[in-house]
Amino acid sequence: MDKLILGLLILKSCTIYELRSIIHDNLQEICSDSMGAIYAAVKKLLSLDMISFVTYVENGKNKKEYSITEEGFAYFNEWVNQPISLGKSRNPEVAKLYFMGLSKKENRIALISQYKNELESSLQYMLAVRKTATSKEATAYTKEKLSNGLSRLSIPQQLTNTENLSQTIDDIRFFSLLSLDYGIYCLENEIKWYEKLKEKLQEMYQ
Repeated sequence: MDKLILGLLILKSCTIYELRSIIHDNLQEICSDSMGAIYAAVKKLLSLDMISFVTYVENGKNKKEYSITEEGFAYFNEWVNQPISLGKSRNPEVAKLYFMGLSKKENRIALISQYKNELESSLQYMLAVRKTATSKEATAYTKEKLSNGLSRLSIPQQLTNTENLSQTIDDIRFFSLLSLDYGIYCLENEIKWYEKLKEKLQEMYQ
């Protein structure tokens, strides 16, 4: 979560609620969008001087807008240039599948069906996000936002070793959409796996 937040703050200074909105709309297959998890990561980054904030008043409410610091930028730069690793990402709910033999026999197909339905809902949501993200209007809007955010940090020179801001923005969009495509691919294949499991259970319990 901390590295994800640093990356988002490179692209744009954000409030906590803006961070949550971006994660919810684009990255919920990667990490939790709970306010508790985001607050914890922000608190950690503040304690390490990797981010800072300014306070302002909007509609009579005090708000904090967070930005990445040089320390945070250096940390992110080192991390993003390391090889992709397996890491510790796991689905704890798989443990429920492992012990399903201890559940009530009459509940098993329903439990599998319910989970498959949830996967299908997530897939439809991600497909809709993918369609919207590649529309002409969304592409133009995102490029404008990225251009405004990246210009303030001279990102092309510091991160990508390119002097072409437009190319950097295209690269950012390309790889961010790839992560979305990966999430769609995983969901599609997980749905197929659980559909086969459901069919197998139905044959077993006939």
